[in-house]
Amino acid sequence: MKKRTVVLVIFVFLFVIASFFISKSYSSLKISKAEAQRDCETLSFCQEKFKRYEEMISLASANFHTGVLSSISREFAEMANENGVLDTQEQYFMLISIRLKKRVAEIEGHVLSDEIDATYAKIFVEISKKLEACGMKLPNI
Repeated sequence: MKKRTVVLVIFVFLFVIASFFISKSYSSLKISKAEAQRDCETLSFCQEKFKRYEEMISLASANFHTGVLSSISREFAEMANENGVLDTQEQYFMLISIRLKKRVAEIEGHVLSDEIDATYAKIFVEISKKLEACGMKLPNI
């Protein structure tokens, strides 16, 4: 009888622990889905914002107007620094700003600093994953 009671207590204890971890995992999954949805909405907004500049960027790039590209790059950098937090929206705008800087450097025959390249690489990986999860792509510059 004592053996059964001990086994039953252990079983109940393990069941409670398992239930806790299952509910915790489910809760985390719901949060992850909500965050992913929020990221997709944010990235959609960012891409709409970029589309306003796309034709101007394309023309300036084709005609090697580095002043226009630099100006647009600064605008995107300002958008990236609006609230001081590097969240999805700010990362996207920073990535566009750096891509424009890279294009200007390419046209002028310069190279960007290692620090800018490292920042670009880090942000590129994060934003690319988020864009892929949302079925989106980075715009070509």
